[in-house]
Amino acid sequence: MFADNRVHPRVTINLTAQIGMYGVPLEEQPVLATITNISMGGITVQGEQALVRSLRLDQAESQRSSEFMVGFCLDGENMQCHCRLVHVRRLSQDNYEWGMRFVYQSAAAKLHLAALLDCYLSS
Repeated sequence: MFADNRVHPRVTINLTAQIGMYGVPLEEQPVLATITNISMGGITVQGEQALVRSLRLDQAESQRSSEFMVGFCLDGENMQCHCRLVHVRRLSQDNYEWGMRFVYQSAAAKLHLAALLDCYLSS
């Protein structure tokens, strides 16, 4: 069995997330997915084929963006996080998983997320 050598511990979670292309307001991109785990480093997201099409992930590598905005509510706080795509995995005919790394805009944003995740990590 392989050891998990991650820098940040993961929290298994089930959150509805709104995902859109970076640089376009999320309100203009009503694409929903599910966050299945989260850490200070990033998130794992699952969604269907419709999400693949709307985020242009079905286009050639050179034509698609790997930068996204992800909006979700964690402990009553609405979060909008800039993320970079790390991996894509097909789980079934119509279900996909994306690993995304957070791109922090400031130290304050990172500390804010750390405070929200702390209650999950300590329980």
